[in-house]
Amino acid sequence: MGKPTIEDVARAAGVSRATVSRVINNAPGASEAFRSRVRTVIAELGYAPDQAARALASRQQPAIDVVATPLVSVGWLGSHPYYSRVLSGVMTVLDGRDVQLRIQLVDPADVAGLDAVADRVSLGAVLADLPADLAVR
Repeated sequence: MGKPTIEDVARAAGVSRATVSRVINNAPGASEAFRSRVRTVIAELGYAPDQAARALASRQQPAIDVVATPLVSVGWLGSHPYYSRVLSGVMTVLDGRDVQLRIQLVDPADVAGLDAVADRVSLGAVLADLPADLAVR
């Protein structure tokens, strides 16, 4: 048998796929008895949600953003002594995980641009070289 699916969990728990989804996402609409049953079946089957499927459904791929100022050119960002260490460290942590690494260049004078990046962050951000007054926004 392959990796268990949400349908396998629903079938084994005797509930709908929607109920399993509600339990996984901690959404309203399922009684505590159903939640307990679904959690038990998830543990028994070793079910883990497919992150690629979740990203498609939510239209948002889990990502870590490295935010830097345009004082450096993207063309040589990876070879810059400081930024290459930052990127290498983040990539090491993300290795083997289904998480994207996004590099965001933000002009420190463009507060709206920084706010737009903050609105898109899904898992977290590494503020590589932002001035302290912008980092605390």
